[in-house]
Amino acid sequence: GPRGAEALPGAYTAKLILGDKSVAQKLEVRLDPALKVTATELEARAEHARKLRDMLDAGNLALKSLDSLKEQLESTGKLMKDRQPDAFKELEKTLAEYKKQVEAAGSRLGRPPDASRLEAGPRIVEKISALFGSLEGVNAAPTQYQKEYFAELSGQFREAMNEVRAFLTKTVPTWNEKLQKAGAPVLVP
Repeated sequence: GPRGAEALPGAYTAKLILGDKSVAQKLEVRLDPALKVTATELEARAEHARKLRDMLDAGNLALKSLDSLKEQLESTGKLMKDRQPDAFKELEKTLAEYKKQVEAAGSRLGRPPDASRLEAGPRIVEKISALFGSLEGVNAAPTQYQKEYFAELSGQFREAMNEVRAFLTKTVPTWNEKLQKAGAPVLVP
């Protein structure tokens, strides 16, 4: 399962707090002398892993926001169909088109839920996760290939996230104006 961050060699204080009581213990993490790796190399690996973890967190949060929009569009469709059937007939195609646009907005970051990896290929979040996995638990600096791949993925990730942000901050408010005019609930990105 998922593991926490690994501690780099150095002096630390572990603190246990229970209610209003606490106990602290100083400890030192030392590098296994059998390993032929420097503290600088371990710091480089940890820094890359931290950045990848942050990218994964941001990417997954963006994908959750897009998933939420799809669910809201489906709920809006059901609500409009039940409560305002005439308005729903006018909105039905629009809502379906909006759902397609939401899926397209997230398609660079994550694989659509109904697409297999073979047909869609790995998306940016999956590639970041794989690189993160190759760095975690290894007591060595990132290889030159890993550094280059990290730089490549970072650029792709920034572009994809900028597209998602633009979608959420520009497209969705435009949709909300149209939905309000039709008497439908607005979307919360």
